[in-house]
Amino acid sequence: MSRGFRGLRSILVSAFAALWLGLSLSAPARGGRLAGATSPYLLLHAGDAIDWYPWGPEALARARLYLEAYQASETARYAAVARGILDDLLARFRLPDGGFATALDAETEGQEGRFYTWTAAEVRAVLGAERAGPFIEAYLDRSHGLVRGRSVLRLLGSPDSLLATQDRLAESRSRLRNARAERDAPLRDDKILTSWNALAVSAFAKAAQ
Repeated sequence: MSRGFRGLRSILVSAFAALWLGLSLSAPARGGRLAGATSPYLLLHAGDAIDWYPWGPEALARARLYLEAYQASETARYAAVARGILDDLLARFRLPDGGFATALDAETEGQEGRFYTWTAAEVRAVLGAERAGPFIEAYLDRSHGLVRGRSVLRLLGSPDSLLATQDRLAESRSRLRNARAERDAPLRDDKILTSWNALAVSAFAKAAQ
């Protein structure tokens, strides 16, 4: 590897580390994808924390970006982010006959975001008091991204500790995922968008390298 290439690689890795730090620490944005909608119904939900399109070009571009950052730096947390995006795509959007569905609805049981969100009491009911304490501290943001007072679980704290925290609380996350599976599931839009599926294939091919 030439000295010039090593220098460029070092600059790119440092720049991505700074970008990743900023994205990890930033609070969920208000408005988001629906802020520019023209439909009055959609505008009613423009401030919701739930992303109406959990995957698509943006998520897949992010997966590729993190994969390339991992390949350049061998930093484990970048691979973990990409793996999380692609594992979620396989788990929730893969169709029996091949391809990936387009979207999941945001409303269940007459409430926007009900399936995806939690309260501290619900976490305690599933995990018990002893396990719930560390999990709530690590995942339950009570200030940002609330949907009618309910929280979207996301890792909090220092970016450098996120991977270790995720591993430490893996059993708790599995229990909560199983409990969530017992809720009324959101409707799924099973149409296949060729352009999105092509990007998905490209991202999985990148992950296999």
